[in-house]
Amino acid sequence: MSRIPAAIALGLMGGALQAEWLQQPTPGIPDPWQIDTPHSRDTFDPDVTACAGSKDPACGSNVVSLPRGGVSARTLAHKPSKAAVQTFNRGVRAWDKGQYDEALRYLTEAVRLDPDYVEARVDLGAAYAKTGLPEQALDQYEQAFKLEPNVPVLHSNKAAALVMLGRWEEAEQAARRALQLDPASIDANYMLGIALMKQGKITPETAARLAVAAKKNPRARAFLAEVQAYLAAESTR
Repeated sequence: MSRIPAAIALGLMGGALQAEWLQQPTPGIPDPWQIDTPHSRDTFDPDVTACAGSKDPACGSNVVSLPRGGVSARTLAHKPSKAAVQTFNRGVRAWDKGQYDEALRYLTEAVRLDPDYVEARVDLGAAYAKTGLPEQALDQYEQAFKLEPNVPVLHSNKAAALVMLGRWEEAEQAARRALQLDPASIDANYMLGIALMKQGKITPETAARLAVAAKKNPRARAFLAEVQAYLAAESTR
């Protein structure tokens, strides 16, 4: 996926502050993956393996405790096959090395081996988005929602994919749902701030959301500065 410049332009025209970037449906949107990559290891407990007692180095983690937002008893009880876990972990290792096409191949296979493997679907969606395929990412998130409707990272990931597609109102809804489940989510606050900006909703809430994201995201700080400048100028009119 090509890197999209994060700079935004606000100009004074005829005495009124104009948000020129609001009229641009796609150029100028931020790269949503500048934040720590939101994949399954950010949500599910990595400390207990799905195949406890195995000496296989490819044997990896599974859902074993409730993350923020809650995981259903169905997922807690689900034990993916050894083959699916091994393939999933190969995908994770490829992701960590920046080999995103390779990660996509392994994660696709992990989901094929076990369609109910929630972590694999989370990461597959993230890999699709990372490789510039947000529509496919959305499909994975929708499939995961059928298994786990109340995991915050799924909703913030959905918001990110919708941002990439320029579907601002839907992105706002997805980000708000993520924040209902996890009010402190950096990703969800960032995506909500961007979605509000692109709809022309330059309000104190927009600034507040970006301020939360700015704690960890330099791009959010740049957007926040512009929003604050806009609000300051509006207050003097």
